[in-house]
Amino acid sequence: EKLHQPWDYAHTLHALALHPYHRAVDRLFVEAAHANQLLIRPFTINKEEQMKTMFQYEVDGIFTDFPEKAQNIREKTLRSL
Repeated sequence: EKLHQPWDYAHTLHALALHPYHRAVDRLFVEAAHANQLLIRPFTINKEEQMKTMFQYEVDGIFTDFPEKAQNIREKTLRSL
């Protein structure tokens, strides 16, 4: 289940970013967070397809156990956008 407008809560804490579970993130969530001047870094993404999807959504970063693989996928994905 997704949080209801987590950016409102983040602003009350003076947070600069949200770190949601990756299954709670879709393109609209990322767009709304960015519209509220918050960075998005979902966790924990270890599968290649999920990494690609998150980078297509233009998240600001991800938490992963495979940073080198994520960096390569991010670079390839950003070139294709």
